[in-house]
Amino acid sequence: MKALVNAKVVTVEKVIEDGVVLMDKGRITEIGKATDVRIPEGCGIIDAQGCYAGPGLVEIHCHGGDRYEAYEEPAKMAAYHLSHGTTSLTESIAYNVSSEKTLAGIDRIKKRWKTRIAASAVFYGRSVQQPRFRSELPFRSTHRPERI
Repeated sequence: MKALVNAKVVTVEKVIEDGVVLMDKGRITEIGKATDVRIPEGCGIIDAQGCYAGPGLVEIHCHGGDRYEAYEEPAKMAAYHLSHGTTSLTESIAYNVSSEKTLAGIDRIKKRWKTRIAASAVFYGRSVQQPRFRSELPFRSTHRPERI
């Protein structure tokens, strides 16, 4: 069990000054003012030194981060996002990537899910944008793009 102490804890309702966050096995078990939260004996202490602690960001459509594309370097892309506060994401592969690169990218992303490195963002899914084929007369009112 760990306790984040001396933090400004951001919640839905308010910011708790001199807040404490208790965590056990990667889950938050209690949040409150230092005067209201009992820290168990033997608990590891992390001093936030008055910094803010709040929920992570969720990215639901992500092609890459920094110079890393999701389909090429999913672990490096995730580490970049994590360093900026994103803790969960769904990586997307752009429509202009070849079929071979798309399939190889999906394999890399699947492997990344299985070999999650410590201190890294969580992958919650994947999406692939597919190209649309248009007729030679795009201004016809009956034109409807087809999905592949």
